[in-house]
Amino acid sequence: MLSNKVRVKKPSVFLDSDSVQFCSRCKEYLSVGPVTILADKPLCGRCPDPKAVPADFYNKLAQYMYFPCINNQFGCNAMLAWGSAEAHEKICKFVSVVCPALTCQKKVIKEDIVDHFKNDHEELLVARGEFEAPSGYREKNSLVNKLMVWGNQVFILKINFSSASCFFSVSNWDYLNTRKLKYNILLEDADRRRNMQMRDLPVVDYKTKRHENSVMTELDITTLKKVLNTKTLFCTVKIGQESGDINENLLSELECPVCLEYMRPPIFMCAVGHSICSSCKIKVKKCPMCQIPLNSNRNFALEKVTEHIFFPCKNRNRGCCFAGPLMKVSLHESICFVGAINRIKCYMNHVCGWKGPISEMTSHLIHKHPNFYFDLHYSVVFTMDDFSFLKVYTEYNGQIFKLYISQKLGYGIQFGVKLIKNNSLKDRKYQFHIDFEDLEGNNKLLRVTGDCTVSKFNDDNFNLSNSIVIHKQLVRPFVKDNVVEFRINLVEC
Repeated sequence: MLSNKVRVKKPSVFLDSDSVQFCSRCKEYLSVGPVTILADKPLCGRCPDPKAVPADFYNKLAQYMYFPCINNQFGCNAMLAWGSAEAHEKICKFVSVVCPALTCQKKVIKEDIVDHFKNDHEELLVARGEFEAPSGYREKNSLVNKLMVWGNQVFILKINFSSASCFFSVSNWDYLNTRKLKYNILLEDADRRRNMQMRDLPVVDYKTKRHENSVMTELDITTLKKVLNTKTLFCTVKIGQESGDINENLLSELECPVCLEYMRPPIFMCAVGHSICSSCKIKVKKCPMCQIPLNSNRNFALEKVTEHIFFPCKNRNRGCCFAGPLMKVSLHESICFVGAINRIKCYMNHVCGWKGPISEMTSHLIHKHPNFYFDLHYSVVFTMDDFSFLKVYTEYNGQIFKLYISQKLGYGIQFGVKLIKNNSLKDRKYQFHIDFEDLEGNNKLLRVTGDCTVSKFNDDNFNLSNSIVIHKQLVRPFVKDNVVEFRINLVEC
């Protein structure tokens, strides 16, 4: 915690939000990299151009800056570190857009679109992806945009009944154009006894409420009704399922007996033949089934089987319907939209009930718990006689760290830095540098380097094995009038 006895000193390289420049093309903040230059005008990372050249100086300087959200004029007060702005903008609840309903021109905050439809366009809500095709193109609602909620995501169904055909498309309301989602459409007769299915149709990005038949899927309604021998045609849309079916019986054989998750290579087994996943293999010494000591035997036959079956996304229980071969589903999980909006608890959860995306954690700490957040752009200044310890959170490279500094009376200063584990990011290694400032102006320099350990946010245990202690004899040349000043820097190894 930042006590009154600890001061922070603002560095000269820090730029406040009022100094942020704008992209010459999209007119948004230059908060998404890499920033480039084209015809002497800056372009942000949202507007890539192959003819542009990198703005190397800006990209390096931006690593020391915090940027306002592009929706700050609509109420978002998030301040975002370089590298985290784009992810935040995709899920920011303050995005304001025109309602997609064809007859509505109201502007609504993007996150409130479902409530807006419930209040103003309830007849356009699609429950469970099901809707009935109109009997003919002369009906009132032959051209319509409907709204469908699937899992935790919102989709816009554009439907244009023109003569004997139906032009149809599914748009992702959240602009997640890198997700490569698919949808299936099930067509059934009035009694739900006969059906036809179209699979693996592409989900497109929602850009405008207008209909463009040339990029929509055409369904021959007249022919479909004749084939299914019905006057009434029911349509059901399902999002995210690739071609091919999940074999639940086979998948059940791949359940790890310890964590109950599906096993993926490497898969280990005991001498009897019982299998266990690699994560649980590290945690147990004996086979959970027969209690025989485990060794490093691999179940290569079962690993080979995993290459030929469909796996569901690990976020299936949260609403994601994606499934595919092991390599594809692993890639999907790294960018899964359900996982991306998964909310985590505030690191100060013993006094705070806030939950939100990890991209907003830094902003939350700064605004709600300023005494427990430290900005690495500042120096630490304290009086030796008054200082006892400092325990705060900080952010670097999109990751959250916990800093611990303690003065060991008569011995020196203890430093420790822990990286709070984030399962949505790849494992990375970091080091911290402690640079002491020469307050006498004699150009003396003291830099101490240590490794950042990995832990959960509520692990406050710092000891000599995962921290460093700088002896008082080394600190003494940097003390003036009983005051010491130093900088903390983090670097990725």
